[in-house]
Amino acid sequence: MVRLTGAAQSVGFSGQEPLEKCPKCGGRVFESGMTYVCENSVGPNRTCDFRAGKIILQQPVDREQMKKLLSTGKTDLLARIISRKGRPFKAFLVLTDKKDVGFEFEKREPKTKKEGKPKEPVAKIDFTGKESLGKCPKCGGKIFETETSYMCERSQADRKPCKFKLSKTILGRDIPKKQAQKLLTMGKTDLLDNFISKRGCPFSAYLKLEDGKVGFEFPEKTAPTTESKQANVPGTFCGGSISYTLSSFASRCRVSNQRRRTT
Repeated sequence: MVRLTGAAQSVGFSGQEPLEKCPKCGGRVFESGMTYVCENSVGPNRTCDFRAGKIILQQPVDREQMKKLLSTGKTDLLARIISRKGRPFKAFLVLTDKKDVGFEFEKREPKTKKEGKPKEPVAKIDFTGKESLGKCPKCGGKIFETETSYMCERSQADRKPCKFKLSKTILGRDIPKKQAQKLLTMGKTDLLDNFISKRGCPFSAYLKLEDGKVGFEFPEKTAPTTESKQANVPGTFCGGSISYTLSSFASRCRVSNQRRRTT
């Protein structure tokens, strides 16, 4: 509820008809200019502070509605109230616990959920009769070749499907079936060339399994001579072998690019 207040002023009420009794002190409430005020809330010896505007947030409050508020504690639903942000809303004027004037909003019916179109189930992949490439490094299921990837058979399960999948194309480089088999059985492919980095630079790397995830491992490089330029390939900044997962490699490429632009 919102308390509505106004400034006090000295007013005489002789000859006026009171609306109702004041909810705070029991005195009489009169109209005074653009407000409704208790007779005891004006003058130098005022003892009450009850008053309410005739216009509240651009909503006119006529005499009949104020009389209803004072006699029953609540007006009819008022439909032209404008918030301070310019948004219209409906509300009742009510007497609060402290006998000030506040808002009570109409009860809204709970929204019923719209019945949307049922989602069509994704077609399951049938691996019957297909040759397995090896065991899934995540769950131990069988890995089969599909049109775009090498996928675990348990990825088709209705509950808790396995999420292991090796794309047949990684950074522009096709991953042949033989290398996928070697990755699954040995944990690492041969050295594969012609990967294309985010900056468009070709590089060579191994695909490697680590904790059920596929990542890159870069070959060891000999320390460059002073005359030679260091190759612009991840993993060649020292003589060691560096491993990244596919996701962390993409992230490091972005960081590396930002560092080069600032130097």
